[in-house]
Amino acid sequence: IEYLKKAAEVLKNTFANKGTVLFVGTSPASKNIIKKTAEKLESPYVSERWLGGTLTNFKTITGRINYFKKLKEDKKSGKLEKYTKKEQLDKAKELVKLEKLFGGIETLDKLPSIIFIADLSENEYAAREARQKKIPVVGFLNTDTDPTLIDHPIPGNDRNITSVELLMKYLEEAANEGKKQALIKKEEPKPKADNPKG
Repeated sequence: IEYLKKAAEVLKNTFANKGTVLFVGTSPASKNIIKKTAEKLESPYVSERWLGGTLTNFKTITGRINYFKKLKEDKKSGKLEKYTKKEQLDKAKELVKLEKLFGGIETLDKLPSIIFIADLSENEYAAREARQKKIPVVGFLNTDTDPTLIDHPIPGNDRNITSVELLMKYLEEAANEGKKQALIKKEEPKPKADNPKG
């Protein structure tokens, strides 16, 4: 509980300061709840498969995300209709594949402030990439995972859906509290700057 509260505080402060939290959870126990939580918080997420280089080769990943967004826009605006039936089918298949890879991170236009990992044993690469880029890692720490990969660990069962849902609900509430604080900060009038003459 003590570690859970500390991690919740980290999430709350990140959202309060308008930071970006990248949520990661690809195991059967966590993928759906991670996707749902991230969407509610309007945060980027990975719930299918961690793509090597997401953090360490961000420039290339951004290029792929932009291509995916353009293809999606082209489909929506009817621009793909100029292609042959086969080409349209190929583009549709490519879109499905890209949606799986980049759907959750298409809003990620810069490196995240922190990364939250719900299943470290499945996503050690994500934690190692975050380490390389000096991005703090928050996440669940099961008995079979390396504690040195997490800056703000939450010891707990990451294989039980009920356990993951319960912990995520608590963290989501903290994150929402942070989002509220960010709105209050935004609405506060800014002090008028002195207008030096000369």
